[in-house]
Amino acid sequence: MSTKFSGILLFLLFSFTSSFAQTYTINGKVVDSESKKPLAFVNIVINSGNRGNVSDIDGKFYLQSKEPIKILKFSYVGYQPMSMEISHTKDLQVYLKRIPIELQTVEILPGENPAHRIIRNALNNKDANDPEKLKSFSYTSYEKMIFEPDIDSSQLADSAKVDTSYTAMKNFMDKQHMLMMENVVQHKFLYPDKSKQKVIATRISGLSDPLFVFLVSQIQSNSFYKDVIKILDKNYINPISSGCLSKYFFDIKDTLFSQNNQDTTFVIFYRPFIGKNFDGLKGLLYINSNGWAIQNVIAEPSQNNILADIKIQQKYERVDSLHWFPVQLNTDIIIKGMRANVSKDTSKPSYPMILKGKSYLRDIQLNTDIVKRYFDNVEIDVDPNAAQKPEEYWHTYRVDSLTAKDRETYRVIDSLGKAEHFDRYVKGFETVLKGKIPYRWLNLDLSKLMHYNPHEGFYLGVGAETNDRLSRTFNIGGYWGYGFGDQTAKYGSNAHIMLFRPWDLEAGAAYHFDVSEAAATDVFASHKLFSEDNFRNYLLKKFDNEEQKEAWLRFRTLRYMTLKLSLSQSTKNPAIFILFRKQPDAQYYYSSPAFSFYRTQCRLKICLPGKIPKKRS
Repeated sequence: MSTKFSGILLFLLFSFTSSFAQTYTINGKVVDSESKKPLAFVNIVINSGNRGNVSDIDGKFYLQSKEPIKILKFSYVGYQPMSMEISHTKDLQVYLKRIPIELQTVEILPGENPAHRIIRNALNNKDANDPEKLKSFSYTSYEKMIFEPDIDSSQLADSAKVDTSYTAMKNFMDKQHMLMMENVVQHKFLYPDKSKQKVIATRISGLSDPLFVFLVSQIQSNSFYKDVIKILDKNYINPISSGCLSKYFFDIKDTLFSQNNQDTTFVIFYRPFIGKNFDGLKGLLYINSNGWAIQNVIAEPSQNNILADIKIQQKYERVDSLHWFPVQLNTDIIIKGMRANVSKDTSKPSYPMILKGKSYLRDIQLNTDIVKRYFDNVEIDVDPNAAQKPEEYWHTYRVDSLTAKDRETYRVIDSLGKAEHFDRYVKGFETVLKGKIPYRWLNLDLSKLMHYNPHEGFYLGVGAETNDRLSRTFNIGGYWGYGFGDQTAKYGSNAHIMLFRPWDLEAGAAYHFDVSEAAATDVFASHKLFSEDNFRNYLLKKFDNEEQKEAWLRFRTLRYMTLKLSLSQSTKNPAIFILFRKQPDAQYYYSSPAFSFYRTQCRLKICLPGKIPKKRS
C-alpha cells in the first residue's frame, strides 16, 4: 500500500514540476559598433531555431526560452549578421557593424513578387488595424526630447583634424545634452476626428516656464495607416496605401517566428520605384501575420533634403486579443542648416544639430465611453501647474530613470539658465510676438504705448488687461492715451465673460473714444503689434474722431467656425474740412467739422480660421 502511494506521489510531483518547467531569460541592448547608437527592431533568433524577437526602439531586448540559451543570432538590414555565444544572461551589450547598401535598378523577374501578397493582406486589413477607426481610445504618453550637436568621432575622415577645440566640445557634450525636455500628456480620441491632448507635466532644462511644449507630439503622426503620412510640415505617400504596388518596390529581407510559434513577422524593405515622381518614403515594414498588422516601422524621406534628415520609428503591440496599437515612437531630425563649430577656424569641421524625440505610450484604453462634450476647439491644453511637478511625480511616468548624463543636463543647464536669465529672454521673445508684457495678473499692451501718424503726431499712452492668472472666465481691459498733434485724449474699455466653455459661448461689451481712418472699416482690421496695417498708419493723414459702443455674443457652431452677433452704435466726427456744393449751379463751399455721422448697426461676423487647432496654456 505504501509502495503504491509512493508511486502516485512521485507521479504527481513529476507532473507538477513538468507543468512549471524552468524558463530561461536573457536581456541586453543592440547598438551600432561605431556610433554606439541603439538599433531598433533588430531580429534576434535563439540557438539554431527560428524563434525569437526584435529589439525595441531603444535597442533593448528581452527573450524567454524553455531551453537553455546558448547562442543568439542577430540580423539587421544594412548590418553584418552576427552570432554570439552566451556566457551570461543579463545586460548583454551587442555591437553590429554597418555595411554599405546600394539601391540598384529593380530587376523584374517572372512571377509575382512574394512581398506583394503580404502587402495586399496588410491593405485588406488596414481599416481593422487602424487605431483611428476605433470608436474611441485614450492613453498617457511620456515624451522626451534631446537637442544637441551630432558629434561622433567616427564621422571624422582624417584624425588629424581632431584638435583641442573638438576634444573640449566632445568632452562637454559627453557629460550633458545641450537641451532636454520631458512631457507627460493625456490623449483622448473619439471617432471620426475629435482629439484632445492635455499636458499634465512638463520640464525643460534651463527654463522654469513651458516652452516648445507641443513640439514632440507634432513631429510625426501616431498612426502609419493614413494614405498620406505627415512628418513635420510635409506630406508623404504611405507605402501602405491605395495603388502602392505601382509606386513602391518591396523586398522581403527576413522572416521571424515568434517565441510561441503562433505568429510570423515579415521584414520588408520598401522604397519608391526609380523614375517615379512623388514624395515617398524608404525604410522597413515589419508585418505580423496575426491580423496582417504593422508591428514595426522605420521610415525616412526617399529623397535627400538639403535642410534636414528625418527618420521615424514606430513600434506596435496587441493591447488586447484583437487590436494593435502604437506603444513607442521615435524621431531623429538632423538639422543641416544649423551647425555647431568646434573652432573659430573655418577649416575645422562643424557638426549639424540633431533633435531626438521619443514617446512611450501607456494606460491604453480602447473603445471606452468618452463624453462628446469633453472635446472643444482647443486640441492641446496645458495644466497651469504642469511645470511645477515634483521629482516623485516624474518617477511614475518615466520608462527608465534618468541617466547620469540626463541628470547632469538639468543640473548644469538649469544653473546656467538662472545665471544668464534664460526665462527673461524667453519672456522678451514672447512679448515681441504677442505685443503684450505679462506682469502678475495683468498684460500690458505695447500697441497702446506709443505711435505716430501725421494727424495725431506723437502719441503716448498706457493699456492693460487682466490675464488667466486672475481668471480664465472673465477679462477686463482698458487704455488711455494722448495725441500731441491733435491735442486730444483717447480712451476705451472692454470686458467679456465666458458663459459656457464647451461651446465657446462668450459675451462682451466695449466702449472707446478714438480716431479711425476716414471712410474705412475695421471689420478685417488687424490689432497685432507687427502688422502691415500699423506701418500704413504712419502715412495716413485723414482720420475721424469716433465714439463707439458695442455689445456682442460669440459662440462656436462647428469645430472650425465661430459666429459673432454684435450690436454697435458709433458716432463719427470728421476731423477734416469737407468740400460740398450747396446748389446745382452754385459755387463750392468749405465746411468745418461741425456735424457728425451717426450709425447704429447689427451685424453677423463669421470666423473661419481654417483647420488650425488652437493651443491654450
